[in-house]
Amino acid sequence: MDSTLIFEMMKVLLQEGTPGKIKPMMESLLNTLLEIEQDQFIGVDRYHHSLQRNGVRNGYKPRTMKTTRFGSLELLLPQIRNGKDL
Repeated sequence: MDSTLIFEMMKVLLQEGTPGKIKPMMESLLNTLLEIEQDQFIGVDRYHHSLQRNGVRNGYKPRTMKTTRFGSLELLLPQIRNGKDL
């Protein structure tokens, strides 16, 4: 999925939806956006191999993002282990 598509979906949710109903959707979209950013940084999609990768996926760290519109959003921050030692 492309990050521009996710940003467009978020804009529509912010314009059309009510905060109580769209909070879970916003959490899901933000988590997906973090996954896309991780793929772009590493340089390889999940379950693919390459010698030119910039790191290795290493689980997730739960984080809470506080917002004025939705309250607290629960996010899973992808962790990357340094790939230079591999």
